[in-house]
Amino acid sequence: MELHIEGQHTAVAADVQSWITERLEALNRPEEDILHARVTLVKHERHRKGSDEARLLVSLAGKTLSATQVGDTLEDALYQAFDVLTRELREFRTARRGIVKGAGLRPRGRIVRLFPERDYGFIETESHREVYFHAHAVHGLPFAQLVVGMGVDLEIEAGHDGPQAARVLPHVV
Repeated sequence: MELHIEGQHTAVAADVQSWITERLEALNRPEEDILHARVTLVKHERHRKGSDEARLLVSLAGKTLSATQVGDTLEDALYQAFDVLTRELREFRTARRGIVKGAGLRPRGRIVRLFPERDYGFIETESHREVYFHAHAVHGLPFAQLVVGMGVDLEIEAGHDGPQAARVLPHVV
C-alpha cells in the first residue's frame, strides 16, 4: 500500500504519522486490497474551535473511498474520519464478497492477453467469457511470471466496465 500523509497549515507529528500508518495497515489486513491511501490534516488558519479537518482517501481495485470529518481538534477529526472509513470499507468488502461467484469451486480459465507494461490482462473462462484482471489481483505468483495460455482459478466481481477478477490464482506447474 502506498501511503501519503500531509498537513495543511500544520506539521504532522511523528507519533500521529505512526498511528495513522498502523491504523491503515490494520484496515488493510487480511485482504491486502488497499492500493493507495492519502491522509490530509487541515488546521484552518483562524483556529476556530471545531474547524480542524481530517480527509482520508483510499483507493482499492475498482473503488475509491473517502471520509472527511471536522472536529474540535485534529485528533477528534481523525478518529471520526477513520470510523467513517472503517464502516465504508466493511460495507464495500461485504458487497464485493456478495458478488463473487458462490461457494464451491472457483471458475477456471486461461490467460488470453497480457499487457505487462500496464499491469493487466484478460482471462477467458470455461464458459468463454472474457474477464479483466489487474496485477494486484494475482496471488501465488508474480505478475511478471504469467504467460498467455496459463491456467488459472479466479474469483469474479462486477467491475466498472464488466466482469473483473478480484483474485487470480495461477496453476503453477
